[in-house]
Amino acid sequence: MDKANTVHRAASIRAIAPAYVMILAVAFGISAAFGPHPLADSLVDGPPVASQVAWGMVAGLTVSIPLVALILRLPLFRELREHSIVRSRMLDLRGLNPLWISLFAGIGEELLFRGALQPLLGVWLTCLIFALAHIQPSQYRSLTQGTIWYAAFVFLVSFLLAAIYTHRGLVAAMAFHVTGDLVGLLALRHIAREAESFAARD
Repeated sequence: MDKANTVHRAASIRAIAPAYVMILAVAFGISAAFGPHPLADSLVDGPPVASQVAWGMVAGLTVSIPLVALILRLPLFRELREHSIVRSRMLDLRGLNPLWISLFAGIGEELLFRGALQPLLGVWLTCLIFALAHIQPSQYRSLTQGTIWYAAFVFLVSFLLAAIYTHRGLVAAMAFHVTGDLVGLLALRHIAREAESFAARD
């Protein structure tokens, strides 16, 4: 990988932290202005926080590991797999970056979509907005099968997260989201390294 490309990818990871700080601010702002109760209260609703974290991590591993394996291996998911690989190239996945990206996304997005928006908009509309928010603006001009597969996949995952939030709590949804993202990003990093190794041998 050339130096310019490495710098470009590193810049993308530096942009994540401020973006998710803004997401947190928007989440707490929406909740304070329109929510039925303060967003902070949602963090302590339901079972004890430690129990929610443990449940979310175990459930996240139980669901994400076989799901990622199926997506990476079955021809049915070729479009989704290729789209995910292309998206991963925009991120710096070296070192602990997959963990930081997963933490930013899992905590920030769940606070916004489940904690702030779902009580106001309901499950279906929140899931739709969640899916649309994961499509890059440029992709709306030329929707591909991969983009459609990805949006449908994100919508279904969002619906699962909504159910976890409703029945287990917001922290459980965060832990599930973080764990699932981490498994997926580590798998994509492994694929990228294999591709680079194969290219180097050629």
